[in-house]
Amino acid sequence: MWLLHNDFLNVVRSNWSSPLHPNDGIMGMHRLCMKLKRLKQMLRWWNKVVFKNLFKNILKAENDLNGIELDYINDHSNENLLKLNEAKVNLFKLQEMEEVYWRQKAAIKFTCEGNRNTKYFHALVNHKKVASHIHKMTKPNGEILCSPNLIYESGIEYFSKHFNKGFDSQLCFDTSIVPCLINIEDNNMLTALPTEKEIWDTMSNMNYDSVAGVDGFNTKFFQKTWCIIKEDLIDAVIDFFKGNPYPKFFSSTSIVLIPKKDGINFWDDFRPISLCSFFNKLNAKIIMGRLSLLLHKIISPVQTGFVKGRAIFDNILLAQELVHDIHRPITGGNMIIKIDITKAYDNINWDFLYKVLNCLGFSENFIKLIKNSINNCFFSIVINGSSHGYFKSTHGLRQGDPISPALFIISMEYLSRALNKLYVMYPSINYATYGGFPISHLSFADDFIIFTNGSIRRLKLLFKCLDKFQLLSGLTINKNKSGFITSKLVSAHRIARIHEIFGISHMSLPFTYLGTPLYKGKKKSFLFENIIDKLDKKLNNWAFNLLSYGGRLVLIKSVLAALPIYLLHTLNPPIAVCDKIDKRLNKFFWGAKQGKGVIHWGSWNKCCGSLMEGGLGCKTMVDMSKVFSYKLWFNFRTNKSLWAKFLHSKYCGGMHPSTCFPKRGDSPIWKRLCKIQRDMESLIQWGVGKGEVFFWQDQWLGKFSIDMLLNTRSISTLQVNHFIHDGLWNINLLKEHVPDFIINLITKIPLQCENHDSILFTNSHNGLFEAKEAWYCIKKNKTHNPFFSVIWHNSIPTTYAILVWRVISNFIPVDMNLMKKGIQLASKCHCCQHIETVNHVFANGPIAVSVWLYFEELFHFKFYHNFKSIIDIFKCWFSTNKGHVRNCLVSIIIWFLWKNRNEAKHDGIKMNASRIIRSICDKIQLLYESGMLKYINFKGCRHVLHAFNIMSKPGVQENRVCIIRWLKPDVDWIKINTDGSYNGKVAGCGGILRNHLGQVIKAFAGPVSGKSACVVELHGIIYGIKMCINLGYDRVWIEVDAMNILHYINSNFLFNAENYYLIRELKQDLDTITFNISHIHREGNGCADALATIGGQLREYVEFNSNDIPRIVNGLVRLDHSGLPYIKKYQGIK
Repeated sequence: MWLLHNDFLNVVRSNWSSPLHPNDGIMGMHRLCMKLKRLKQMLRWWNKVVFKNLFKNILKAENDLNGIELDYINDHSNENLLKLNEAKVNLFKLQEMEEVYWRQKAAIKFTCEGNRNTKYFHALVNHKKVASHIHKMTKPNGEILCSPNLIYESGIEYFSKHFNKGFDSQLCFDTSIVPCLINIEDNNMLTALPTEKEIWDTMSNMNYDSVAGVDGFNTKFFQKTWCIIKEDLIDAVIDFFKGNPYPKFFSSTSIVLIPKKDGINFWDDFRPISLCSFFNKLNAKIIMGRLSLLLHKIISPVQTGFVKGRAIFDNILLAQELVHDIHRPITGGNMIIKIDITKAYDNINWDFLYKVLNCLGFSENFIKLIKNSINNCFFSIVINGSSHGYFKSTHGLRQGDPISPALFIISMEYLSRALNKLYVMYPSINYATYGGFPISHLSFADDFIIFTNGSIRRLKLLFKCLDKFQLLSGLTINKNKSGFITSKLVSAHRIARIHEIFGISHMSLPFTYLGTPLYKGKKKSFLFENIIDKLDKKLNNWAFNLLSYGGRLVLIKSVLAALPIYLLHTLNPPIAVCDKIDKRLNKFFWGAKQGKGVIHWGSWNKCCGSLMEGGLGCKTMVDMSKVFSYKLWFNFRTNKSLWAKFLHSKYCGGMHPSTCFPKRGDSPIWKRLCKIQRDMESLIQWGVGKGEVFFWQDQWLGKFSIDMLLNTRSISTLQVNHFIHDGLWNINLLKEHVPDFIINLITKIPLQCENHDSILFTNSHNGLFEAKEAWYCIKKNKTHNPFFSVIWHNSIPTTYAILVWRVISNFIPVDMNLMKKGIQLASKCHCCQHIETVNHVFANGPIAVSVWLYFEELFHFKFYHNFKSIIDIFKCWFSTNKGHVRNCLVSIIIWFLWKNRNEAKHDGIKMNASRIIRSICDKIQLLYESGMLKYINFKGCRHVLHAFNIMSKPGVQENRVCIIRWLKPDVDWIKINTDGSYNGKVAGCGGILRNHLGQVIKAFAGPVSGKSACVVELHGIIYGIKMCINLGYDRVWIEVDAMNILHYINSNFLFNAENYYLIRELKQDLDTITFNISHIHREGNGCADALATIGGQLREYVEFNSNDIPRIVNGLVRLDHSGLPYIKKYQGIK
């Protein structure tokens, strides 16, 4: 909130630059600590004296504005207009601060677009205060505490003991269980001193709305003041990475208590979440960013929590697959054990963690960084809004510390490897499945599920391993919440014996794992009752009357629709369940309250669909279910996860998946995949690397497989690498299998056998699966409406755009529409005697006509004002230039006509055209001052600015110029400019290589067979880089005028199918040299552009020396060499 004040940065800069008397010589963390403490005191004074009370400031600004408006009405001078604009801007900024204030208090991460949301955020704050307040607490002995002081003392006592337990350090740690996997290079990377770029990148990616720690400074403060405080911050970070411990100012932590359930009675029912200081989190994020690069090599594949490239859904899918085989006949019977660990993060033994890190090969320097991160923590408990106590911990990891998840799963790796070792020593413990390979357990952080044999003798071996882990790690299995599920072949007597011996309870299917029901047998609707209940709970907790249509739409897209998405990754709900969810979303959008009906003006199907088709960008659950079936198939074919490998082993056995069909007894997941396999296979292409793709069935020849080209359906398991010998295509072998025209296609594919094959989703720009693009493939297409293409723009508030959408769709409760819905009433317009219809209210009623006529004259339009319908108005007014003020104005006119009609109907305020016009003008001005409308949005109608009280600011101009210079490279570097030319018929590329003096070394031009500008550009840069390599240059500055080329080179992901081989070849060449790449506007890339045009006219590539380059290019070379600038004109605001 303070950051929005004009003087805030000046206050910080002045305070920060002052010397630290008498300790100005201190450096590192202590210097940063002292400066923040001093600044904190200054800001307290500033808040009290200068910033003052926000709400009083708003009230004063409103009164000032009313007075200035009266002055302007009496005297329309430029001076009064300037004062009026300044008063409006001042009030707008204060209201913006108020919105930020309540949003921070509400602690939510979304904004309900439309009108100001302060009422909604205020309601959330009050609701959270009531819900989180602790009125009473029960002690372990049953004593009920009601006094606030007794509650505070009890909380301090409980949590100080909770974080300070003793451990038996004499226990034997089996070092043979954990292998050494971290090498010297890894350790050097982990402990290297951070650079300014790494610190800034880490900080800029942190959530700026995160709650501040004890020190009071949040992430947004450091991001906004980076230019002021960066030197001290960088020095402090380096100080920490040199191995120095945190001062208490940074290691002090507030613990907020999050209730695990409703009706809290005991301290044990809270989850303690740590609010760490920003500086603590910054260092932890840097360590975590580095450590995340190594987790995949040290963490077993059964652990999917917090490891890059692994997903929680993989474990759910694999667990469901294993549950499906639970009744397989086997001696002892199959058994599943669901483990619940009591307050896992809080109880980790630090010594145990350090031993695991040491065994994995982490260096002493890195372990020291970890020790300094977790050893020196001091805690205060936040109870009912105030902090209490101050105590140190002797074990545990802070929930809320960015590095805690990684450290926790590293600790749990000991258990994973201990279980794997046990299962190898005693194979009879394994859980039996119909195919696949043995799986001993799955874990996501502390959620553990073990698959084993139900023999008591084997269970004793298993629990002995678990007991030893508990003693070593400090973790405790909560036997009251843990349970086991057995095969139906296990007798009731043995089930009772297992409960008696091991203390865990018997459970039945279905049971919940990671929030998803795991079941055996037919899929039933009751499995999804939990998600329906969650949806209802969310809806019942929100204040409907405080949310506009825009607010509801944002909540649907960002919160409500996301709730079932989690389940759709793993389960395919029945259509009846999808319909239930859709109906709830539709009711919420149209404003239905619990127990009260409301008119649903449109079905959910009409609300769904793309914005251009007249939808609201929402999606039906049936469509989304199919989208995630597509995603499952893509992940299955990628074959990187443990789940995908298990299904390949179980159902495919080396065959191509499209040749494998579901059989009776197969799992629901496999049957779900088989339903969409043919549709999804057509959207997958393969980039050949090692050649492990299927020769006949996979689409590795562009958009075709060999089966498609030959109209065959092969079940062969031949792979592409069968036809590769010594890195080359085996032509003779290919001739034995396929005709010549296919051999011609195959031999055009460049081979790089050291690379992995790449799976490419054909409908995305980067080859990765994108749910949005998949949705476009499966949704029912509707006709595009040109009106909808202009109302959804940043210049138009979302709530206004939705009203226009409702008007176009005739979803407006005017009397005529209400009568069509069966509501009997006597219709009369509120401005005349006419029957109230949509067109009368918004187009041809007397008030509407007066408003439209005023703005027609203002914009110098010559429309005939007596429009027959609102659609006629849209046709005349809407500009094809998205964001233009005309489009925005139409939406605002519609809004205020409807607002005035409602005030007349419900509040008895007579409709008045002059009042509507004034409100419209004020709104346009407000949108301009807030930055939603910009100067360029008034293109072609600048004369209306004064009517909206908008004064052209000095320096604002429509046409701007940009100075572009071609720059010479540094000594020992050479520079190459390349370009491509494609006019739809002829394509060519060209490039020019110059030294640090600007002298030409070499140039080239040649024809390209590509059918897109991007392909042509890539051919040019590839040829140019190869030319540099052949000439022996290894320090190259590359300059291009195509931004997508920079994107391809700088990104690490896969590429779309069209450009895959070109980009792969380019990146392989770039790996052999040191290079920089930059963008230059086309005007500064004239030499390469001219050569590309010449290349399109040639029959083959031609290379030029300095003395024989084309005349037109030579003139441009001399111009570049002289340093004279090129001029680029474009529109914008200076």
